[in-house]
Parts: sequence; structure tokens; C-alpha cells
Amino acid sequence: MTLRCLLNPWRFTLNEFIKDLPPVPFVRPSIRSFIAQLAIGERREFRKQLRTVLTGDTAFHIRRLAAESFAEQTPQNDDWPLIRDLREHLRDVFQVIYTAGRTVEWHHFWLRYLVPYFKIIQDNEGIRMHVHRIAQWGNTDTSGAITFWMEVLDLNWFDGNEIADQLAMHLSRIKPDNVALIVPLVKRLLKMPRSEHSSLGKIVAICVTAGAIGDDLLWQYITEEIREEDILGYRFNHSLRCQSHEFDNERFLHHHMEKSNDLLDLALNAIECWSKKRSSRYGNICLGYGHGFLSETSFAVTHSKRGVHHKYGVEILFDAVEAAIFHQAEIHSNWWQINCERICFNQEGAFVYFGILACAASPGSNIDIIGRMLNDRNMLEFELSYELGKLIQSAFSLLSWQIQDAVMACILSVRSEYTSDDSNLWRLKAQAEYIASIPCHLRSAHLQTVFDEYERIAGTIILRPHTYSQSGWVSAPFSYDVFLNITNSGVLKLLSHYEGYNRWDWNDFLVGGEEQVGRQLSEAASRQPSRFIMFLHDYWLDIPSKFRDDVLDGVITYLAHRYGNLSTNGTWEAIEEPDANFLAEQILDELERHPTQWRRKRISAKAIEACANVIQDLKVVERLIFLAIDFAGLIEEDSIEGDNIDLINRGINMAKGDVADALMILTNRILERDEQLPALLPPTLRRFANDEHPAIRALILQRLPFLQSKVFDLGWNLFEIAIKESAGLWTIAER
Repeated sequence: MTLRCLLNPWRFTLNEFIKDLPPVPFVRPSIRSFIAQLAIGERREFRKQLRTVLTGDTAFHIRRLAAESFAEQTPQNDDWPLIRDLREHLRDVFQVIYTAGRTVEWHHFWLRYLVPYFKIIQDNEGIRMHVHRIAQWGNTDTSGAITFWMEVLDLNWFDGNEIADQLAMHLSRIKPDNVALIVPLVKRLLKMPRSEHSSLGKIVAICVTAGAIGDDLLWQYITEEIREEDILGYRFNHSLRCQSHEFDNERFLHHHMEKSNDLLDLALNAIECWSKKRSSRYGNICLGYGHGFLSETSFAVTHSKRGVHHKYGVEILFDAVEAAIFHQAEIHSNWWQINCERICFNQEGAFVYFGILACAASPGSNIDIIGRMLNDRNMLEFELSYELGKLIQSAFSLLSWQIQDAVMACILSVRSEYTSDDSNLWRLKAQAEYIASIPCHLRSAHLQTVFDEYERIAGTIILRPHTYSQSGWVSAPFSYDVFLNITNSGVLKLLSHYEGYNRWDWNDFLVGGEEQVGRQLSEAASRQPSRFIMFLHDYWLDIPSKFRDDVLDGVITYLAHRYGNLSTNGTWEAIEEPDANFLAEQILDELERHPTQWRRKRISAKAIEACANVIQDLKVVERLIFLAIDFAGLIEEDSIEGDNIDLINRGINMAKGDVADALMILTNRILERDEQLPALLPPTLRRFANDEHPAIRALILQRLPFLQSKVFDLGWNLFEIAIKESAGLWTIAER
């Protein structure tokens, strides 16, 4: 029957065909073929039969199939009444046709009938839906899509602000060939509110690159959110729209400003305006050179020591301006010849900085203005001495001898008002930094005398940027390798030098002192434990107390890495592999030999725990137990706090906790060897299991199951003692 219907579809209606179909796997292809055959015939009959199925009681998946098949046909004007009825009464069926109709004919059909219908009934939901739907034809019919979007923004009953970001996203998918057509909508969107992460910046960049819009609109986009209070309050970070995510290419602003003199002029004019407003904030205008935006330029990076530096919008803008000015000076463009004086002698410090860098990179073509800059005492006394020194190094030999003499005389006048004994060194330093940049054979005798005088007082001058801000990790002055590669007497000299040394010089702000050296000593001892445990024994009186702890910590770290549960950081590797039992005995010897140094200290508790992992001899075991007993009377506060810290974590961060864990490790190791427990061990375990701090008892319970399986009575006795006042302990006991 299916075959007869497909060959003669006019003898059966679509609805009859569907109802008579048996539940076989090929139902869907059969229905599609029937509808395709029906579409070849008269369109009115086709619509009539399709309406019957789409509005009937057939299962929805069949009606959806019929709607999809209809969407594969080219729509005709007379189809609109059917589509409208489906929209009004059977929204789910309409939605299938609406989303499945992908040809451009459907796009034109919707513009002719559906969109006017939405406008007539003022259907907000329908308009918003079609704003997104039409985007798929954005490159097929760009003009039609743009016209529709513009019309939507003009509707007085529709809030266009709600779709502004979505329109920007759709525009970002328009091909470059069609960019000229989107300009009216881009200009419209520039006047509308938008979110922080709108895609409009990418569209603006595409249009600017294509020459479809001017740099004035780009600059408007970048600066339109800056307010007076932003300028006066130093809050530019989120007001300038030139962050790396704004444009498709994070280097777009750099590249375009190098090419566009208009954009560079707009930026310079705006920065000058902002600078004057900042200078007048307190009612006075700077007559010399002001700091201004200097800290927003690469000057801040050069004159700081910071590990990670995030660039905000204002810094990205100044980087682009710097690169553009540098480029203009390099090619000695007409723009540079007109603007070089404005930049090099500007009250805004950032411009002066840019001018100095640009001239230093291209001294030959800028020698005249360089001579004038180096003869400006106000500029030499400004905070750009390092950059001016670099300028002197690159250009001084190119100056005429008359200008060279004038520059040297100007250098000798720097800070000449510093005449007192207290400030004399500052004057000499300011002058010597410039003199050091002048080649020796070109210095006058007077200059050389000043330079020699400064070095006689303060030592050899090193030309480097002055550091105004610093951050990062404090590191040791040298690596642990130094300790490994020198003799014991050399180690003592280093420890003696750094004993109590915690003063950080500003120029070496991130170079540590005693604490950091101690860490490196510990690292060295962990790699050569036998050498350093003997070093501790042989030079006990000569080793500063703080460093004794570091040596022992390194030796026990070796045992914890090799035989405990302390994981390595991936780079640790021992140089020597001593006998573990002998090393543990040496550690216990030290603890017993110097009780005033080690008694009840955390480092001693860690040493007991490390030794518990390796010792086997009964006499050595008894020595360890005696040392552990002393900790039973220790009253200790929690070393860590917080709502989410459990008892186990509290315990392992306590000295008594380390000792309790050591005793359980020691007990289980003895039982693993099927040996008799020393007589002193069970009562010691009971004493720690009875500790008032639940974290200590938690550590006993943590390793108790194995002990219970080996020594039933002792195990359950310890459990009974430890579980009393059991708040929080049952969870550990049940593991």
C-alpha cells in the first residue's frame, strides 16, 4: 500500500496515508517521500492536506516531521495564512517550521509577512526571537538584516537596549566584504548602553581596519565612559575601553596607532587635557615637568621589581602611544618633525619620557633637540635621570664640542643648591650618574674630579634604574649548592655572616637574610645527612642556635623522604645514602646530648617521628620512648585554626601530635616483625591516648586498627581510653 500511495499520492490524502501506515522502521522516509510528491502537484491541495495533518490529532513526532518537510519547500505568498494560524494556535508546530526553514527564500518570506505581523500585534517575544533568527542570513542578505535590526531599534514599544550586546555579537560574524553595510548600525550601537564584555569593540576594530569608519569613532569608543571624577580621582582602570579583550587582536591598538596619525593626535590631545586637569586639582599649574601619567607607562615596569604585572586599559593605551611615537621618530616622519618639540618639552612627564626614548633610539636625526634637552637643568633634575643617561650614552659623541661643553656645565649645576654636608653626597650622586654616561675621553677635568670624589666616598657607581616599587617572593642570597660545594669551615663563615641578618636593602629588596639562608642549609643537609649531622656534632659551639635547628631539620627530612610519607617536590635527590639505623641513632644522640636546645620543640618531635620509621634495635627503641614520654606533659595550643580543619590536620600540626603518631608508627612496625612490645611502650601509648586534646587521640585512633588485629586486648583498651568524650572521634574510628 505504501508503494501505491507514493506512486499515486492523489488517490489518498496525506492524513489517510499516515493513519494507514504500519509501525515499521521506514515510516519517516515514507512520509517525507509522500509530502515531496504532494508538493509537485497543485499548491492549494498541498496546503490543504498539510493543514489537516499539522492541526490534527496525529502524534507530535509525525506532525513535527510534516512541518520539517514543509520547511524544506520554497515558501509562497499564499502559505502565510497557514503559517499565521499555526503561530497563533499551534506554537510548537510553528516553531518547527520557523527553525527548520533555512533557505534565503524563508528569510524573505519572514520579512514580508511575519515581521509586519509582529509589529502590528506588538509582539516583544516574536521580535526578540527574529533578531537572533535573522543573523543566520547576515552574510547572505546583509542589507536586509541590518535594515531589520535598525527598524527594531526604532520601535518605541520595544527596548532596544536589551538586544544591543546580542546585535554586536551578530555583527562580529559579518564577513569583511560586507563591512561597509553595517556602519549605520555600528554608529547607532555606539550611542547605546552596553555591558562590560560587549563584542562591539571587535566590530569597531574591523570597521576601522577596513576604512569604513574614522578614528574619531574609535577614540569615542575608547574614551566615552571617562568622567571628570575619573580624571581627578585616578580611576582610569575600568573607564578606558582598550583592554586586551575589547578588540579581536590584542595588539590592534598598537598597530593601528602606528599607522594612523589622526588617532595618535587624538590620544595626545586627550592626554594633555587630562594632565592639565590633574595638575590643576589643587589649584596650581606645574611650571616644570610633572610626573603626570609617567607611572602608567613602561617607566613603571623599568623602575620596579614585580613578578607579575597586569596591564589595565590606561597602561595599554600609553604603551600604544609610546610605540607610535617611537615609530614616528625612527622613520623621522613629517609628523615627528612637527610634534617632536611638543613631546620632548611637555609638562606631562609621560611625553618627556617618550621623547627621550625615541631620541635615544634615533640620535643621528634628532641631534639638535637632544642638545637642547641635555642643556635643560630642570629636565636633568627630573626623575628621568636613568633614561637621560642612556640618551647621553647614545648621543653625546655626536654633539658638537660647543654643545658638549654646555651639557657638561649643565650637569655640574644639577642639585647645586645642595651645599650642606648632609646633602653633599646626594648632589655628587646626581651629577656622577650623568658623568658616568659620558665616554671617559670626552669628560672635562672638572667632571672627572667630581666623579672620582663620589666613587671615593660611595664606591663604584653602577648605572641602573632607580627602583620605586617592588614586590614578589623573597629568595635566598644563594642556593643550597653553595653549602654542598664548600668546606665545613666555609659553611661556618657563611652562617656567622648571616646570623641575625634580616635587614633588606632597598636595592636588594627581595634578597632574604638569616631565615632564607637557613632554608638552604636545611636543603643541603637533607641531601648530605651524614656530613651535616657530624657537622652539627663537631661544631656545636660555633654554629648559631637558629642554624642548628635548620641542620637537624634537613637531616630528618632525608629520613622522612626515604622512609616516611613526606613526598618530594620533584627536584630533591640525595647525594649520599647512609645507613638509616645509624643515622637515626646519631639524631637521638643529638637530642639527648643537648636537651636545653631541643626539649619539647617541634623540631625534636619531627626527629622522633622520622626515627620511628627506621629504628629496630630494642635499646634504641627504648631511648626513643624515653624522649617521647617528655612530650606527654606538654600543654600546646592549636597551631592552625579554621572551621573546615579536622582533628587529624590539627594533630599533625602539633609537636605532641608528631610524637603520638611516632609512637603508633613504632608500635605497628614492631608488630609487623612479630616482636614483643617493649614494657615501657603500652603505658606510654595509654598516656597519649588519654590526652585531653581530641586531636592527639585522633592520631592514636587513626593507626589503631592494625594494632587491634595484632594485640587484641591492648588495641581495644586504647580504643576505650581514646574514644571518651568522643565528639568528632567516631568518624575517625569508623574508617
